[in-house]
Amino acid sequence: MRKIITHFKVVLTLLLPVTVSAQQIQWQSCMASQFNHWFGEEKPSPDLLCGYLSVPLKYTDTGGDASYEKKSQVKLALTKLPAKSKHKGSILIISGGPGLPGINPYINFDWPVTNLRESWDIIGFDPRGVGQSTPTINCRQSDTETQENITEKQQVLNKINACIHNTGAEVIRHIGSNEAVYDIDRIRQALGDKQLTAVAYSYGTQIAALYAERFPYNVRSIVLDGVVDIDDLEDNFTWQLKQAQSYQETFDRFASWCARTKVARFLQTEIRQ
Repeated sequence: MRKIITHFKVVLTLLLPVTVSAQQIQWQSCMASQFNHWFGEEKPSPDLLCGYLSVPLKYTDTGGDASYEKKSQVKLALTKLPAKSKHKGSILIISGGPGLPGINPYINFDWPVTNLRESWDIIGFDPRGVGQSTPTINCRQSDTETQENITEKQQVLNKINACIHNTGAEVIRHIGSNEAVYDIDRIRQALGDKQLTAVAYSYGTQIAALYAERFPYNVRSIVLDGVVDIDDLEDNFTWQLKQAQSYQETFDRFASWCARTKVARFLQTEIRQ
């Protein structure tokens, strides 16, 4: 009986998520000179804060740090638009793509943010490999690799090889949905939030859904906009085709509504045009 109990305790320990000491984000004004390259010619809002969060390049199966060398770290770039009054917590913006940056210098002009930031910090971040997070995926090719007389298949292979060569195979190997989910939980911990409150867009909804599946007790509330079905992953061509069909169906419904209302009276041309 004692052996059974002991074995049960071992199994239970393996199933529990690893508790890690939360890293701190050193927030500074995005107007500071060290963040000039983040936004280029765009000037961020004066009250927008910028900072980095170091996370493991490689995670264990339970979310622990499998990167034994300190150099094997990823620095996530984050922005924070602080709450104006009573602070309830943070709302994390999970961008789409995959591959779209998540820091937005003009986030304070988005109309939903105006009301939300009365009581919530609005947090944006560039996913690993993207934007101002480091290391960044680099797929630049030489002139010989982009010659027009080579086959399409060879062009694709050259692109892949350039990504691996410039970025590093070990880094490429650990940039994906699995790492993105663990990164978000590290961000949540660093923000000091017991549970995640987030808004996710497009591909980001897949990451948010995976997060809720992996950390159900760490979720307070997640809004999904433009949901991607995690159980129905498709190739890029099929995805774009279905998206175009969806756009057309949406416009057709809009055109039908216009035709049934007074709006059509003010149009001098066919609605579809």
